[in-house]
Amino acid sequence: MKNELLSISRDLGIEDRFIFTGVVPYDRVPVYINASDVCAAPFILARNEKIGLSPLKLYEYMACGKPVVAGSISGVADAIEASKGGLSVPPENPEALAEAISNLLDNQDLRAGMGLRGLVYVTENYSWYNVAKQVERVCKSGLKG
Repeated sequence: MKNELLSISRDLGIEDRFIFTGVVPYDRVPVYINASDVCAAPFILARNEKIGLSPLKLYEYMACGKPVVAGSISGVADAIEASKGGLSVPPENPEALAEAISNLLDNQDLRAGMGLRGLVYVTENYSWYNVAKQVERVCKSGLKG
């Protein structure tokens, strides 16, 4: 897929706008996220239906204070709406994805606001401490039943 994307970017004359890194070790992922102004997660419906979805990348992007543009599929759109940390677009619609990314790139205040709201949302709802508290509540309620 990397070669195909390289070829497409060359054909469009935009190869200088991308860095194709290949596989990045997990502990280095935040470095790459933090080098971005906007993070995109163009989820694919068929893949989601076949193998399921974990919106972990959304939370990683938000934890780095980055606004997110993502395909509006179940779970993802809910997280974006709840956090106010990005924009959801129709899935598998490259024009809508590009327009949303462009809008964020053109508006630093909007990017900063969404990035901050996403960071606050993830910190308040998905920190290890808060997740442990949620698990504890579920376990205690199960013991009472």
